[in-house]
Amino acid sequence: MRLLSDIKTSRTLKTWLAVTLFCLLFSLVYEYFSFGVISWYMCLLSLIPLLLGVIPSLFFGDMGRLWNDGVLCLIAGSALQGILEIYGTDSPYPVWFLIAGLLLLFTGLAVGRKKASVSLSN
Repeated sequence: MRLLSDIKTSRTLKTWLAVTLFCLLFSLVYEYFSFGVISWYMCLLSLIPLLLGVIPSLFFGDMGRLWNDGVLCLIAGSALQGILEIYGTDSPYPVWFLIAGLLLLFTGLAVGRKKASVSLSN
């Protein structure tokens, strides 16, 4: 019988793989219909969930809710910046997505480190 943490890690890994595939398909379709306009934020969109979602899930298991929300915030900000660049306009909102995403990532790391140190001391 598998432990609950193994099941949760497996579910998290499958979810991040699905998010990576969705981002890849979304960016490919959006770039196809963009009439030759290219945005690097859109082209590299699928690397965010791959590098910050799939790989940490493989090595460390579930990273926690704050980490996952930070990754999703970075994905949304990158997609928004790519859409705005392809459309040919500018907005201050992608910067706020970046700031919020990084704050959530660092908070998630701090909370995860604190949980790990508490569990090791017991």
